Formats: sequence, C-alpha cells, structure tokens
Amino acid sequence: RIMPLGDSITLGSSSGVADRDFWVSYRKALYDKLKAAGYVVDDEIFVGTLISGELVPDFDSDHEGHPGWRANEIVDGRVGFEAEGKLDEWLLSQEPNIVLLHIGTNDVFNGDEDWNEIEDILDVIDDYEFTTGKPVWVILALIIDRSCDPFMPPCFKSAETTAFNNNVRDFVFFPRQAGGDKIILVD
Repeated sequence: RIMPLGDSITLGSSSGVADRDFWVSYRKALYDKLKAAGYVVDDEIFVGTLISGELVPDFDSDHEGHPGWRANEIVDGRVGFEAEGKLDEWLLSQEPNIVLLHIGTNDVFNGDEDWNEIEDILDVIDDYEFTTGKPVWVILALIIDRSCDPFMPPCFKSAETTAFNNNVRDFVFFPRQAGGDKIILVD
C-alpha cells in the first residue's frame, strides 16, 4: 500500500496532456515497474483519497497529490479545502505501508523555505506509526532543481531550491536515518 504524497507533481498536472483523466506523473512508470516485478495484485498498489489518470489503461490512479499545496497544508489541511482533509486523516483511512513524499516546490516558489515543515510531515507519520503500531517506510524526494538559464537572469528560485534541498538532506534526512527511522532519500 503505497501513498504518493505531495503537490501537483504527484498529481501529474505536468504529464504533458491537458485532460486530468490522463495525468499520471511518475506514478505510471513506477506502477509498471512494480507490476513487472510482481508487486501489483488486481491492479491495486497505490492508495489515496484522490484520483487522476483513471482513463489510463492498466494503472492504479489513487494518490494524495494536492495541486498548489505547501508542506504545512499537507499537515494541517488547506483553508477552503477542508473536505480534502489532511495527513493524519489520510493515513488513518488509507493505511499505507510506504509513503512517497515529494513536497516543497510550492513552498520555495512562494518564499517559504522552511525545511522544518518536512519534519512536521514526518512527525505526523511517526504519530500514525505509534498510534496504530503499523510501520511506514518513507521515500523522501528532494524537490526538483530549478534550471538556471544564463541568458535569462535572474535564476528564479534556483539558489533557494538548492538551499532547501540541502537543509532537508542535512537536518531532516540524516538525523532521522541515524535515529533508526525507516526513511530513504531520493535525489
């Protein structure tokens, strides 16, 4: 039971098609690899309260990719979107064994480079594990680097993205891994 968790990148709005029914993001390629390795039974492996990519054949379209959301909104819910819930509710209802976490792009874009909010997400997952007794592996992705075109300065949020990723790696990932958390970092 894998929960893809994050923002529009997880949703798949950048999948190259306009129709949300075909948005798959990285989820389709991962799904195909998992199925080929024998992990998918009855076309179900992803969990989440949202769906996108449901018209893509041979694909599980469940996820928690909330477009435009920042890390603190994943934890607390988003004002005006209360019906979509928040992380502790999603964990209880979906019971993932693995969380694929890719969040922070909107934070940095909006000038909020507080890497501690990633720590807050991991704390909610820890609370879920403690309360339910169910272990959860976290695959923590650094956010996608922003390219810097030397012919079109300034390099919009490139330095901030790098600093955010470095802080997530140094102050979130390494201490948690050293402390025994079930966490893997993906660049």
